Amino acid sequence: MMNSHRELALALLASAALLGCGSPPTPGYVAHVQAAGKATRQGGYGAAALEYERAAAVAGSPHDAEEARYRAASSYARAGELAHARALYSELARAALNVELRARADFALAEIEQQPETAEALRVAAMRRH
Repeated sequence: MMNSHRELALALLASAALLGCGSPPTPGYVAHVQAAGKATRQGGYGAAALEYERAAAVAGSPHDAEEARYRAASSYARAGELAHARALYSELARAALNVELRARADFALAEIEQQPETAEALRVAAMRRH
């Protein structure tokens, strides 16, 4: 009897996980994310950032769009294009639907800040917000 309860609980958890996944990403989104991954592997972080921005534009869900914009910001930061990275991270920190992503973007802003005092102030502010 105990096994059937356990099996039922596992089946319910699996069902909940599948229902929470939403629809699959659009083919265009997948193609741009794959192109961004290839560019990243080749050290082309600026090109990867552009592909992630294209992926965000054709994403089938707000979650996918936000995740692609976060990856674009990260790629811009790696490319040394801090103004682009800062703009995307700021937008996500302020308005992302996903609370975890807002926090990640908030802390990423502190990480790319080049002035130590400002970086520390941004970290402290992010900790208070999240």
